Amino acid sequence: MNNIVDNITSETDAPVEQVFRFIQKSNLKPGDKLPVRDELSEMLGIGPRVLREALSVLEHQGIIRTQSKAGTIIANPSAERLESPFRWYLEFAGYELEDMIRARASIEATSAYEAAKCRTNKDLLKILTALEELEEKAKLKQNDAEEELRFHLAILEAMHNPVMMIFNRLIIANIRKTCGSSAFENTNAKRSNAEHRKIYDAIKNRHSIKAMKLMHSHIQKSLNVNSRRRKNATKR
Repeated sequence: MNNIVDNITSETDAPVEQVFRFIQKSNLKPGDKLPVRDELSEMLGIGPRVLREALSVLEHQGIIRTQSKAGTIIANPSAERLESPFRWYLEFAGYELEDMIRARASIEATSAYEAAKCRTNKDLLKILTALEELEEKAKLKQNDAEEELRFHLAILEAMHNPVMMIFNRLIIANIRKTCGSSAFENTNAKRSNAEHRKIYDAIKNRHSIKAMKLMHSHIQKSLNVNSRRRKNATKR
């Protein structure tokens, strides 16, 4: 442990950053425990009160969790925990729902491009399974926003880029917060699933440019649908 402490950032670094880097340098994983506070305070050279505040920040960020008997434990990472600060920043920066949908279109178009290049047979099977479930729902005249999202997330996973996955999950979560699951429902399931099938075929055949263009067009249509909905709501 002493070698780890020696390599931690300088005393000028913020206490939150010091604790975070301690976790990284110690190679602590979800479920592992941090040293008790008195010991950690001494190891990092941080006063007990300041350390308590730093741990509180990290807990709010979802990096650690405190249990009465188990102590302070490294938490499982969750993109959902980032949703509130992400949304808070956007609210202050100022944005429209259309901005979110355009951002989603850009990310998912890139994901389709990369998925066509990087996908494995296992990835392809997962995308196909989600697509077939969507098509079956359409035959039964059922509209399931969760199935729609599952298809898109399967393509994101096929890109094998966790950074892009997190960004898109944050965007989707905030779109859902703004207008609920209706934003992901198909107004025309037959047309939408025909587009899904073309995207799948392009990814299957590794036609990356085609997959990208098809996906961007597909998401862009939801922008037009939501714009019409908002205009109709304003007229009422």
